[in-house]
Amino acid sequence: MRVLCFAKLMLLIYTACFAQNKATIWVGGFHGGIDFNESIAVAFFRPDDNSFWIWRTSSSICDSIGNLLFYTNGFRVFNRNFEIMQNGDSLDIGDYLLWGLDLSPTPDGAVIIPVPNNASKYYVFYMNLNFIQSSAGLSLLPTHLIYSKIDMYLEGGVGGIESEEKNIPILNDTLAQFGVKAVKHGNGRDWWLICHEYGTNGYYTFLVDSSGIYGPYKQEIGIVYKVVNAQISSIMKFSSDGKLFVHQSRDSNIVELFDFDRCSGQLSNYRTFQINEASVPVRGVSLSSSDRYLYVSSDFKEILQFDLQATDIYQSRIVVGVDDGVADPFPAHYYLHQLAPDGKIYVVSYDGAYSLHVINNPDSAGLACNFVQRGFPLVNGSQWVASAPNVVNYSLGPLEGSECDTLVSAIESTQSVFTYGLYPNPCFNSAQLSISGATEKAEIFLYNTFGQLLYKTTAFPSNNFIHTQLPVRDIVAGIYLVKVSMGEKEIAQKLVKR
Repeated sequence: MRVLCFAKLMLLIYTACFAQNKATIWVGGFHGGIDFNESIAVAFFRPDDNSFWIWRTSSSICDSIGNLLFYTNGFRVFNRNFEIMQNGDSLDIGDYLLWGLDLSPTPDGAVIIPVPNNASKYYVFYMNLNFIQSSAGLSLLPTHLIYSKIDMYLEGGVGGIESEEKNIPILNDTLAQFGVKAVKHGNGRDWWLICHEYGTNGYYTFLVDSSGIYGPYKQEIGIVYKVVNAQISSIMKFSSDGKLFVHQSRDSNIVELFDFDRCSGQLSNYRTFQINEASVPVRGVSLSSSDRYLYVSSDFKEILQFDLQATDIYQSRIVVGVDDGVADPFPAHYYLHQLAPDGKIYVVSYDGAYSLHVINNPDSAGLACNFVQRGFPLVNGSQWVASAPNVVNYSLGPLEGSECDTLVSAIESTQSVFTYGLYPNPCFNSAQLSISGATEKAEIFLYNTFGQLLYKTTAFPSNNFIHTQLPVRDIVAGIYLVKVSMGEKEIAQKLVKR
């Protein structure tokens, strides 16, 4: 027993010491950077390509002592030398590429997590955006959750994306544009991912452990997100301890609160509170270090504080910040915000700004939280634009005394959801077929319009996923039929080659 307790204690110490510095470098906008490795945050100039900028999607990760490893804007991945890493260009952003912006426009649109039990490899999870005919008309919405795997041994130790594990879809469905969040599993080693389906109240979760990615698991709970409310600024957050999940609904004037079970990945104890008396759009949300106070940016003009321990949360509402009207160089337009390693909350402006706004004492009630507009100036030549980093609590340890405090990986009994997708469609030189929730082999057939069989293959699932390339490069432009047979399941989908 003493040996077991000592081993668990050492694991907790190891986790705290070697994970606490992984989120100490933030990047955003044009050449913007913040270093939190010292007691006082320091702005720095990020010397990457002048054509590269970070809009709403920003994710970065450091090593155990706080040195930058790599970062992404959802389309490109840059290494610690501020150069595009090996194979780090052209993450799949779908039809959004047609806009000519080499980035992802989705808040929290990418997240980085270490591969469990592997110190040199990392997953980058992200979403693409494609034109979808929805109830709101033609909408640009995510249709896939995708990953690429980074190996830090590549390119002489500065890292690169493994060619065989780049742009791999793990979910095929129309999703709400809320991005993807990650939190440690209750065993302190594995990970949960969560995202939201479009047009329903369904959350998708995935379990990531040392052997791979499992899911998607689907749970229906909370508000139905569709049309405008499913686009962009309905932000999701986990509390520091991973036990609370917050989802702020942009246009319905509601904050949703859930308990999150880090063992099962399930949401429960659903409750809501109103943000404003009128239906005023909300743009960002964050939690203090103690998870007691929740901050909301309201209508670009105000920062609101709510006490989550109050009997009536709405009645605890206090306006702690009001735009003073001074441009920097554009209006403040309070947008996304994020708790930083120094315990402060940094608020970014929607339009470009030469500074960030700061809540200096987030765990103090009311005006004592000390919100300062333009409280953190950037260095000359840099500008921050609408991006708060998708920060993960890498140092979160195991749940002491819980049923999953075993540090042994186990797949939950929940059945994964069956989804499939064929993309890009229309295609040019390549097409990919991906299936999640696969439990048996798939027989895959490609036919032309005359019913002639052009291609046949058999694919086997790995961790309930099948991903295969279809050989379309040398076939003529036209309409084709892809058929898949998986036991009693039959799938048929049209494929257009251009």
